[in-house]
Amino acid sequence: MPVMSCSGVTVGVTPVLDGSGLNQSAKRQEVAMSGTKQNNSRGSRDWRRKALLVPVAGLVCLLTAQSVVAQTGAISGAVTNVATGQLLESALVRLDGAPTGVLTQPSGRYLIPGVSAGDHEVTFSILGFEEMTLEVTVVAGETAILNAELVQGALELQEIVVTGVARGTPKVKLPFTVDKVDIADLPVPPVSAEGWLVGKVPGVKVQSTSGTPGSTSQIMLRAASSISGSETPLIIVDNVITTSSFDDIAALDIESFEIVKGAAGASMYGSRAANGVIQIFTKRGAGFGGRDYNRLQYRNETGVDQQVGRIPLSQNHPWKTDSEGYLVSVDGNRITDLSDPNIENPDLNGDGVHNSFADGEWPSHMPLYDHIDRIYQDGWLLTNYGVVEGREGGTNYRTSFEHHRDMGVFPQFFDGFGRKGFRMNLDNNVRDGLTMNFSAVYTQNNNDLSNVSIYSLTFMGPYVDLLARDPCTSPNDAVRHNCTETEYPSNACPDEGCFYYEPDALAQATNPLYFAELSDPMTFNSDLKAAMNSRWNPTSWADIEAVFAVDRNFYNYHYLFPAGVPYNAEDGDTPSQGSTSRSNSRRQAVNAEVTASVSRAFGDLNTRTRARYLQRTQDYYYFYGYGSDFVAAGVPQLQNTDPESRNASSSENTTREEGYFLITGLDYLGKYIFDGVVRRDGSSLFGASQRWATYYRTSFAYRPSMESWWPVPDQINEFKLFFSRGTAGRRPGFSAQYETYVVSAGSIRPNVQGNKDIRPQLSTENEFGVNMVLFNRFSTSLVYAYKTDTDQILSVPLARSRGGFSSQTQNAGTLESNTIEYTLEAPILSTEDFSYNVRLNLDRSRSEITELNRPPYRTGTRYVREGEIYGAHYGVKWAKSCTDLPAGTDCSQFQVNDDGLMVWVGGANYTDGIAQGLWGTNSEGMTGQDVFQWGLPVRTYGQNYTRDTVCEERRQGAAGCTDFVYLGNTMPDLNFSMMHNFRWRGLALYALFDGELGVDVYNGTRQWAYRDNRSGDMDQGGRSDNLKKPIAYYQILYNTNADNDWFIEKSDYIKLRELSVTYSINPDWLDTIFAGRVAGAEISLIGRNLYTLTEYTGFDPEVGGIISRVDSYQYPNPRRISMSAQFTF
Repeated sequence: MPVMSCSGVTVGVTPVLDGSGLNQSAKRQEVAMSGTKQNNSRGSRDWRRKALLVPVAGLVCLLTAQSVVAQTGAISGAVTNVATGQLLESALVRLDGAPTGVLTQPSGRYLIPGVSAGDHEVTFSILGFEEMTLEVTVVAGETAILNAELVQGALELQEIVVTGVARGTPKVKLPFTVDKVDIADLPVPPVSAEGWLVGKVPGVKVQSTSGTPGSTSQIMLRAASSISGSETPLIIVDNVITTSSFDDIAALDIESFEIVKGAAGASMYGSRAANGVIQIFTKRGAGFGGRDYNRLQYRNETGVDQQVGRIPLSQNHPWKTDSEGYLVSVDGNRITDLSDPNIENPDLNGDGVHNSFADGEWPSHMPLYDHIDRIYQDGWLLTNYGVVEGREGGTNYRTSFEHHRDMGVFPQFFDGFGRKGFRMNLDNNVRDGLTMNFSAVYTQNNNDLSNVSIYSLTFMGPYVDLLARDPCTSPNDAVRHNCTETEYPSNACPDEGCFYYEPDALAQATNPLYFAELSDPMTFNSDLKAAMNSRWNPTSWADIEAVFAVDRNFYNYHYLFPAGVPYNAEDGDTPSQGSTSRSNSRRQAVNAEVTASVSRAFGDLNTRTRARYLQRTQDYYYFYGYGSDFVAAGVPQLQNTDPESRNASSSENTTREEGYFLITGLDYLGKYIFDGVVRRDGSSLFGASQRWATYYRTSFAYRPSMESWWPVPDQINEFKLFFSRGTAGRRPGFSAQYETYVVSAGSIRPNVQGNKDIRPQLSTENEFGVNMVLFNRFSTSLVYAYKTDTDQILSVPLARSRGGFSSQTQNAGTLESNTIEYTLEAPILSTEDFSYNVRLNLDRSRSEITELNRPPYRTGTRYVREGEIYGAHYGVKWAKSCTDLPAGTDCSQFQVNDDGLMVWVGGANYTDGIAQGLWGTNSEGMTGQDVFQWGLPVRTYGQNYTRDTVCEERRQGAAGCTDFVYLGNTMPDLNFSMMHNFRWRGLALYALFDGELGVDVYNGTRQWAYRDNRSGDMDQGGRSDNLKKPIAYYQILYNTNADNDWFIEKSDYIKLRELSVTYSINPDWLDTIFAGRVAGAEISLIGRNLYTLTEYTGFDPEVGGIISRVDSYQYPNPRRISMSAQFTF
């Protein structure tokens, strides 16, 4: 700072910038005066004389100061990320080791004025980057240009986020939570694009509900938002809203995800954002820090899908056998062929179900089969991916091609899932201040939806050869030589015949391979998206942007069952005449928006403001048709079916929406941060009297670690507190505002009454959080979010007096939720040759129905009523303690058996059943009005769902009592994940572990196996007599397949979700081998869903929907092992 001293007057001058828009580092200009202390006895004339000297001295000093300033210069430049070219905002620039300095603007630029001529050192530093010091020579009266390219450290703290904010903002300055997932850090590409998000950030639940090739996962951000609707978040691809599936996006096209988990951050997206927002950014050829380049990449991955896990099945039976091990019928006859549909019913090995036990061994002469091992086979997985990309001057481009095929674990029967795609992204700097961006993508996929029913597999006895074929269905006469005239051949069967339709006479199920081979369900889906974006910067601080986008989707489904195939040839069934069904849909959405943005600096206050107007129109058409009994052979068309069998339906609708918003962000000194949004949405989906809705957000952040008084700058390098409150909405369905009618038997009757006052659901979220960086090595964050979802969109029953309508869609409830999220990122070691990073994510969410403006009701296994935990599972509960027994019951007559169940035993022990012949006896006359079967589970009773009367007697038929009681909660007590990245020179190891604790899953697959005595639970072989349970015991637990707590299982698990070992070949070796034609090469060994540590007895604890968590014969998630090779030219 230039300093002058003139006649006792000292003037300190700190340069103050004009309105150029660059950062001002100036402090207040200070003038300090000193002199001899005046004597109060001096006369007024002396006072006036000395007073006149002050302005004279000031003028002299000012002229001298101007002379000194003329001998100085300035330093200006930009600070960027050397790897990406990203301009770094709020980097600290210090001159000659000074303790303070100037901060770079949002443009990444800085200015240091008033620098004395000569050589100087300038130091650049910013959180998350290595500090850099550069030398510069300043010439008097000139501005020296000094740019700095900083090297990013192991912690990514300055990455730019654009979702939900006015303009691109460094993550460290966000006043609400936006998680970013950079694909460059993740070496295991998922089979479906949403797999990139599994275990990567807290509060994002991605649940694979089926391992069927081509299936996508369910996604829920934080807690549930709707009592009855979907939890799927809004998906945006390159700033354009889309309703397509993740399967329409090539995973390797994606560059990054930005995730806004609730209304506290998603208000900018209005009535679509109650479930949160996921924005996907695709790669655009803008790498290498903005430098020119051209390259071609090719990647191939080849691997296998493998079945994981088993369903425990019984290896013994409860049937009577003769001396040679053959089963004996109820009439005492030997049963020699268990596949004969006309066999007599076998006799139990005791006198009734109370004294019969599944402990009999199958005859040694009978071959036994493991259906799981025989039916499930390894299927191949293949992905070919190619890229041409580059940058030339002001244009960057990227074109990619993909071919993907996944055969699943039944490759011998199905063609699996296939996807082909093409994407082109082009960015062009037309001239200074004008850029144009174009994106286009076309994908098509086909999926063979045929499936082997796991449901049927659990019913088939181990003696059944499911792969055996029925020769009587063969079209080859030579094969059919022993068949009767009532057994029909079929040209649809292979020469050796079709599989047997019902190969197990003891099971109430068909061969799962029969329909898998003959039926032909296929889907074909094509998706086309195109978007044009232009941005004009009339000044350095303002721009206008326009976007126009089209999203078109075509979906076709076709099912065919051939004519001439008897369901059971041996039974003499009449051959089927064939059937077919078709459905197709078309959807086209057109998006248009105009945005004006202003970014200005006023001293130390940086402002960002954006205003947008948008429109969106979507047209949708759907058709479905079914017909059976083909008239002409060989023409499997819908119009060739019997007209009497046909039925068809179709629908068509158009929705329109428009909206506008204003968002402003304020940043003072990089430490006081404010963000505010107001959005107004209009939609044709809202009721006629509720066409518009308003949403808002207010967010604050404070970074005390930026203060000069911060006491621990070396220990806690960053400390940010933030709070955000925002609202967002969920739109009603198309038909909610319209009356609907049912046409049946030539009559029309009312069905659902329309609601002209239906409003969008309103989600209000409050988010509190703290972000910290410790010792410049550890980044951690803790977030608490509380949200209230009012105006729930629910079906409400109506009295028939309302025009005969049975129900109406209304805003009729409130769901309240809270979420806690924690993240720790720790670069344990980081050197030039070696690095090891760990990231830990934890989260927990809870939801409760706090208001219901309609009568409480049951839906499946859930109660919907005020005060109910969302995710609670209800059903029958078996007694486990004295308090579960009917009121007044003498508990001394009961014992808890080895299964943990309370059973009546009278004066005996529960182990005495066989020894004392107690199975089949009861407590009549010993337990009052209640009668209990000896040793069998006891049903409990609790308060009914209306809660209007207390259940005091705890027995059937008593006032206020029901046997439909609370069994468990499907929401985890804790979700967790941990990522490990290890690198040593050219070798990289990556592992992702994730899991959940405290989830109650209903194992319906296990329950169904009880029906035909096939469950492994029922197998009494090897047990001592005192612990054996009869068939009746398990029939009680089966409960005619109604839900009960015997089949509620804890699905706690830890899963090795992803694992990869990658080796990057030394570039010098490539030059030697390929003469410089290959710039890079990587070889990887990849594993997905490799190993699961759990006590869950089903195929996979990750089963069912995110909320429902019911295991009901879903296609299991396979293990995938593959190798990939990538070459860069």
